[in-house]
Amino acid sequence: MAYQEALYDLCTEKMAQDDYWFQIEKLKFTQEKAARILGQLEPRYRARVVHHRRTFGELESQMMEFPAGHDDYLDVDAMCFSMLQPLYAAAAAQKSVDSEEDSSYYDSEAGETGGL
Repeated sequence: MAYQEALYDLCTEKMAQDDYWFQIEKLKFTQEKAARILGQLEPRYRARVVHHRRTFGELESQMMEFPAGHDDYLDVDAMCFSMLQPLYAAAAAQKSVDSEEDSSYYDSEAGETGGL
């Protein structure tokens, strides 16, 4: 936490120095690191939803050593999945709406031939 606070202060100082401002949002998580990792990563890897397109040595090493070894990369990944969760829900809801709209179009407007 001390590193994050120092980084926030450095960024704010640099923005003032350059007169170039952007929003920085401090992230707060209520779960402990291990609980975040187990809750966000483990189910996705077990279900084979997450795939690596190339080798990520340190990340994969931390996965093999968890919970005994370092887990910072795992924690970052878990935080990313946690922050993306609302987007997953919104995308799923939109897909459902799109499916219903497509279905009603093909059922009512296109006729028996499918409109083509």
